[in-house]
Amino acid sequence: MRTRSLLPLLALGFGLAVAAAPAPAVDKPEKPDAARISKLVTQLGSDDFDDREKASAELAVIGEPALDALRLAVKSTDEEVHKRAETLVSAIEKRVESKNALAPRRVHLVYKDTPVKEAVEDFKKKSGYNITLQDPENKLKDRTVTLDTGDSTFWQALGQFCDKAGLKEAEAGDLTPKPLPPVGAPRPAGGPVIGVGPALPPVVVVRPGVVAPAAPADGVILIDGKSEALPTDASSAVRVQALPKADSFGPAPDGELQIALRLSLEPKLQWQGVDKATVTKAVDDQKQELTQTSTDATPANPVGGPAGGPVFGPVPPGAGLIARPLPVLGVPIGQGGARQDILVHLKKGDKAAKSLTELAGTITATVLGETTPIITATEILKAKDKVFKGGENGQLKIVEVSKTDGGQITIQVELQPPSDVVPVGGAGPVGPIWRRPIRRVPLPGAAPAVPGAAPAAVGVAIVIGPGGFGPAMSGAGGLGLVDDKGDPIKQISLGLRRQVINGVLSTQYVLIYQAEKGQEPAKLIYSGRKVLNVEIPFALKDVPLP
Repeated sequence: MRTRSLLPLLALGFGLAVAAAPAPAVDKPEKPDAARISKLVTQLGSDDFDDREKASAELAVIGEPALDALRLAVKSTDEEVHKRAETLVSAIEKRVESKNALAPRRVHLVYKDTPVKEAVEDFKKKSGYNITLQDPENKLKDRTVTLDTGDSTFWQALGQFCDKAGLKEAEAGDLTPKPLPPVGAPRPAGGPVIGVGPALPPVVVVRPGVVAPAAPADGVILIDGKSEALPTDASSAVRVQALPKADSFGPAPDGELQIALRLSLEPKLQWQGVDKATVTKAVDDQKQELTQTSTDATPANPVGGPAGGPVFGPVPPGAGLIARPLPVLGVPIGQGGARQDILVHLKKGDKAAKSLTELAGTITATVLGETTPIITATEILKAKDKVFKGGENGQLKIVEVSKTDGGQITIQVELQPPSDVVPVGGAGPVGPIWRRPIRRVPLPGAAPAVPGAAPAAVGVAIVIGPGGFGPAMSGAGGLGLVDDKGDPIKQISLGLRRQVINGVLSTQYVLIYQAEKGQEPAKLIYSGRKVLNVEIPFALKDVPLP
């Protein structure tokens, strides 16, 4: 019989192994049927430790098809079966979430002499993304487009559409400036005001009097122009492109090659950070197989600064706070909020080469998934004292609920936010984003504003005067009330108090809603984006070498 006193230690060790390392090598059954899965789940409670380990490893390899059986096993009264099943369910669910996040949205576009503006609206509708055409002078009013993309990923379809329509994705410096809002005006919806420096396109800087429209956080902006042909992998929800040059990001170390990769997310996702890039194959035009010198995904940032953290420069008179493009701050610049540039370092071959015939590997990154309901409190008018759970350690307790004859609903709740979720309207987990190191750097591009001061900065500028500063928080931290038809009920008041109990942040809200005539409150929903660790595969051909 197995020793019960060792169970907590063994379970903990197994949990750490599943979370931190790949499962042991196990032959995956070609067709894992219900009988095999059931046998393996039963084997989780075997008296033999090796049998339990083998069953855990094989179930981890089977993955998603075993989830239903494992969820049932979590309810087992056998402590070993319960803990192993619980660990497996958590690990497999995270893999499934990451896999689904990288699954591309597919579209089929068919146009024949269709006006470009009409085609953009159709593309927007079919993709479900906010695709906008910026044509302030109406130059494209007579342009038409003809194409049939076939069944394509979003990025493949966008590339074909731009080629045929004579359009390109807007960069920050391409966007048409417009006047800044007056002092004291409300900050525009969608986040900070971004200024464009006319002397240094496409670099973004704050200058008094001008501001460029930011790209919508859930879409792309298209403008008249020709897209640059780049080696591209557009097979997933993350498009990977090799940029023509990387020398603007600093010289490569002696004996090394430096390749700049641009990573673009489908608008359903948002960046949190890039961890590493692992090259599995790099062959140059001399048939030399090159090795990688470091897997560190160095941000390709001309300003410099710590990976994944903001870089703040000086604040000269007339300018604002200067920082490099950082998607986790929620600042979309042109397409900057959906893009991340990184550097890949390779050791040079003995023979001089002009290109890589193949470059393949994976990029490990953290992204925010699509906005989804995380915790749902049902039958809300009868839910007093009930607790609803969702996400990692997240829970929502309904303290009080009342409704007046006039349709006013007051709900008092205690919310313990899930640790793996960024709520709707939130700026992200406090730890990973705001506690990163910050340093000031001298930035080229302008003369010093005052003697001895550092020059005006080149980079992203967040206006700290007119327009406000920082990401917006909307609503009650992701909470929303819907009626029995799923339609939102208007929130008219919000009060909150935050406190830490036993090291856990808990927020108490008093929410007041006003229902329209005929609306019946049904569910209080906490919505957000899950923080996902993903591995993005890429395979590029004919990558020019610097």
